[in-house]
Amino acid sequence: MSDYLYPTNDLDNPDKLLSLLGSFWATAYTGNAFIQDIASVKGHETQETYLKFLEVIRSISRYNVPVFSKKTWFALKVKESDFLKSRESNYFYQTGTSLACGANARGAEKSAEQQKYQSDIGYGDKTLKEFFSVKLPDRLIRVPQIQNSVLKPSLTLLNSVDFEVRKHSLIFNSDIFQDDRWPKRDILNAAGDLVDRECVLWVYNGSWDLDKVYSQFGYALSLKMKSSQGYKDFINAVFDCFVYGSNVRSQARLISSAFGLPTIKAKREKVEEIFTYGNSHKIVTDLNVYVVPSSTTLTVSKGQVLKEGDFLTDSLQVYELNRGLTDDINLEALTVEEGLLSFGFFHGITFENTDKPLNVETGVAGKTKISWELGGFDYDVEKFWDDVHSNGISSGTTIANLLDLRKTPSTEPTAQNLPQTINPLKFLVDNLLRNNAYVVKLKLRDCENRLKFFPVSQFKKAQPPHSLMILILDLNYCDSGISLEHPGTPESPGAEEQASGFACMVVEEPDSLLSKMSERIRSKIIGGRCI
Repeated sequence: MSDYLYPTNDLDNPDKLLSLLGSFWATAYTGNAFIQDIASVKGHETQETYLKFLEVIRSISRYNVPVFSKKTWFALKVKESDFLKSRESNYFYQTGTSLACGANARGAEKSAEQQKYQSDIGYGDKTLKEFFSVKLPDRLIRVPQIQNSVLKPSLTLLNSVDFEVRKHSLIFNSDIFQDDRWPKRDILNAAGDLVDRECVLWVYNGSWDLDKVYSQFGYALSLKMKSSQGYKDFINAVFDCFVYGSNVRSQARLISSAFGLPTIKAKREKVEEIFTYGNSHKIVTDLNVYVVPSSTTLTVSKGQVLKEGDFLTDSLQVYELNRGLTDDINLEALTVEEGLLSFGFFHGITFENTDKPLNVETGVAGKTKISWELGGFDYDVEKFWDDVHSNGISSGTTIANLLDLRKTPSTEPTAQNLPQTINPLKFLVDNLLRNNAYVVKLKLRDCENRLKFFPVSQFKKAQPPHSLMILILDLNYCDSGISLEHPGTPESPGAEEQASGFACMVVEEPDSLLSKMSERIRSKIIGGRCI
């Protein structure tokens, strides 16, 4: 991780620039202060050109191409007519900002993460506070600092302290047009009347989204997304699969970059410190710093030595099945769905990772038929075992023959010749999935920095055609029971019904009416594909 240095080179040193002009301008000329200012301005201009040149050099490599373009100084001109004022009466609280004690400005939405009210401010208490907002230019996305002058500023505003960037707007907690320290000019119409005022904000070291990653490398994959580090990492992961070949580790890197879950970058790194600050864990190694959400469970500890591609949390886990169902594979069950089943099934079949008793039926089409408990619709499970038995008869060897404990069987096995219990998931993995399948288990609730969508088509390009990836998504849910026996209360939900009549309605006695009333319950399966 590079450090910020000032002065970076001689272009940041006005005295050095003045001396380069010669001893006459540096010492003999009495107005050399003015000459020094001119040299300093020219130095800033040359420095900007030099930084652009460095960006061009870095763009040659897909690993070093900058996600955003930096501009040292940008004059943001704001008209008073475009400077929106807002007055909010209700407090809300959000983390990570000095504006947490007030409401947001008009034209910018509230943060998705709003905290509970503090104990000293009751629910519904009101106060008035003004905020001011202005739209940013289209491609300017990050504003770390704002000054009222390039040289020797008398006022400096810092992001998350004096202002905030929300929904592509600058949110101020003070009116810059009422502050004399900001440079302003009057705007007159053709008749010479004052119609508006304009203020200049000098944005320092702003970041601009010029689609560098897409224009340099992303176009080759026909994948254009919003510029971000995750987008760049995904592009590099796809190209790595093309260049070095696909394997389970490269597939895991594709998924981790798409869902914003970092993995170890270098071949060998040692964890030196682990900090928890705000809403994130910071894992400091001897080479890099990794940031993960605080809601995740870390799988590394201080002093641990990690290798390239290792995971830092349990939010993303990859299980290779080439050795069968081993103890380090944390799977409670696995559902085999469309694509792995033959035609005719309504839904999937679930194999649990627990011992199930073996059901033995003798004399079924002249063979012993075995089965065990599986998850799914009854008709699907029944069809599954019927297909398995009929296919075994067609091939001459049923599952019962394969599980026969006798060394040299001469007759069909019975219950005494077969194991009493079996692990459905272990049987599935050991016999069917261990050659070319692997499982990816992902907790979506921990993927705060994931891409807007998962690029499935690009992932398929890097997926080996002979391999199978089974993706298990751990969704965040919240169960809430509803009682249908009484109306709802502020503490618990409920339900109530009201009967209404109409003109010329036939009146029935209560006893006879109850005999004519009935209710129907309909169940439906809602399915889809998560991308």
